[in-house]
Amino acid sequence: MAKKIKGEDGKIYVEKKPFYKRVWFIALVVIVIIVALMPKGDKDGNSTVNEAAETSTKEITYTPVDAGQMLDDLENNALNAEKTYKDQDLEITGKIYAIDSSGKYIAIDGLNSEFTISGVTCYLKNDEQKDVVASVSKGATVVVRGHVTDVGEVMGYSVNIDEIEAK
Repeated sequence: MAKKIKGEDGKIYVEKKPFYKRVWFIALVVIVIIVALMPKGDKDGNSTVNEAAETSTKEITYTPVDAGQMLDDLENNALNAEKTYKDQDLEITGKIYAIDSSGKYIAIDGLNSEFTISGVTCYLKNDEQKDVVASVSKGATVVVRGHVTDVGEVMGYSVNIDEIEAK
């Protein structure tokens, strides 16, 4: 309820509450918070959490490819190489030509490559993968199963490793 105040000039003034102290504003804030915390769903009412669970349990099929073939494709036509390999799940066979000292990545090239300017940079995710890499040396043949995240004519390919196996 508004408070009545008598001013110095003798007139009566009504002092109103600030808007943030009014009941309607507090109710609106509570409703907004409740809506924000509700799980999002699709048209059928299914939660997106269920979709994420289904996606994570889906089996990935890797397409086998030689790192040398990937690099040849990149050298011959970078645009076509990007269309062919980007966002693909691949099983890449190649030899290691660089191992990062902090264990963040390895770089591989083709089995028959002599000299590589741009290669396939493979990013390690966990300690199990680092242990596999720690047990091999440059020139070792590996099979990398992962997802190609980027293709560029200067930097080559970027792959997030799901599995790595020394041959």
